[in-house]
Amino acid sequence: MPAVCLRVGDKMIDSTEITYEDLIILYRQFIDSHGHVPITKECTGENNMPQQRIINRVLKANHVTYKGFLGMFGKKSRARASVSDYMVFVEEFKAYSDKLGRPLTSIELTSDEYNLPNCTWFISYCPDKSVKTYADFVRWCGYEPCKKVWTKEEVADVLLRFEATHGRNVVREDITTPNIGFSMIVINRLFGSLEEMRLECGLRPLKMRIGKQAQYYIDHLTDVVLAYKAATGKPYISWADIESGRYSDVVHNHKTYSKHFSNAGLNLFAHVKSLGCMMNEGGFSNTCVLDSGELIRSTLEYEFTEYLNQRGFVYGVDYRRDIRYRDFVEVDSKIDCDYVISIGDKQVFIEVAGVLDSVDRKNWASSKLRDEKHENYRRTLLTKRRLLESIGAEYHFVFREDIVTGKHKGLIDSLADRCLAGNLSLQAQGVKS
Repeated sequence: MPAVCLRVGDKMIDSTEITYEDLIILYRQFIDSHGHVPITKECTGENNMPQQRIINRVLKANHVTYKGFLGMFGKKSRARASVSDYMVFVEEFKAYSDKLGRPLTSIELTSDEYNLPNCTWFISYCPDKSVKTYADFVRWCGYEPCKKVWTKEEVADVLLRFEATHGRNVVREDITTPNIGFSMIVINRLFGSLEEMRLECGLRPLKMRIGKQAQYYIDHLTDVVLAYKAATGKPYISWADIESGRYSDVVHNHKTYSKHFSNAGLNLFAHVKSLGCMMNEGGFSNTCVLDSGELIRSTLEYEFTEYLNQRGFVYGVDYRRDIRYRDFVEVDSKIDCDYVISIGDKQVFIEVAGVLDSVDRKNWASSKLRDEKHENYRRTLLTKRRLLESIGAEYHFVFREDIVTGKHKGLIDSLADRCLAGNLSLQAQGVKS
């Protein structure tokens, strides 16, 4: 097969001979021409791009992840999708669906080919509060779901008939698509766990014997969560908090807790929720939605927002979250600003730079970091600083140690004092003296 030559700047280079620097130039050329980061199927000679396998080989040779590489060009994690762009994403969903002649499936949403938020995001922030499932969302968009979507009532009816017919309890092994029409995926989606399904559907709960060892870990986790709540008063908890050793003299690994809850047939996250705490199932970060509707993605954001609210700043009135830089400066990238705070007719831009630790912070702007994730984050911060300075904006980067030591409170106090000194309307500005 003849080699494909690609135009890299003012040179023609064999696609199999491209370097990492060449790859960056090729991506920038594509973005300039098409207005977006290329997806896998667009990486062809026709589009003056190398094949995906060549891209992967070059990135691997330079110890760069594909996700990290795309992040250099502003391709963001779906978790950072801005709620203010909800209808933009809906229109993208409709455009892709119309092109396919059917609505996108929930699995397709999360593929790099479409780069849309996941189905939970579409459901959670839908302006129609009657939308509870992905099927509801699809119908709300004007389409019919592609396959059967089970409701709790339908599942309960099937399982009750199964128990009546067989004269015994339904067990996990019975719940398969060939056997009863749906799998445990449906049970977990609708009810959270098998035991919660039994209680809600009116089935007879199985008498499960929890061993002494499993009971110890269940009780220990309960004590840690309750001690954390009593000490902090916060509505969320993370594995990092549980394993910190601050709320118990004995520390256990999160894998140990998970194993014993699973062996006992219990949902660990449902148990933590029953104790009055939210917990992010995806990892060690804290993700929650406050009563105001503000989405919090980390402990540091929670601490910053908490004091901001204590000083009277109101979300959606005195400050906004996750505002795209392209809304106020000329840039194609989709990077967001964490906080935009209004002080009269002036806007103050705040970035909570929580990824960089105290060592990184000292010379963060000039020193390349060893950790790839931190280095990509540092470069993004530099880009943000350049953009903010280009429009003469007032901005502040708040680092981890600022929040740990409480220095962020001084910044927020100064912003509140400026409102008072400027004789601004406290009711409109939302600042307490």
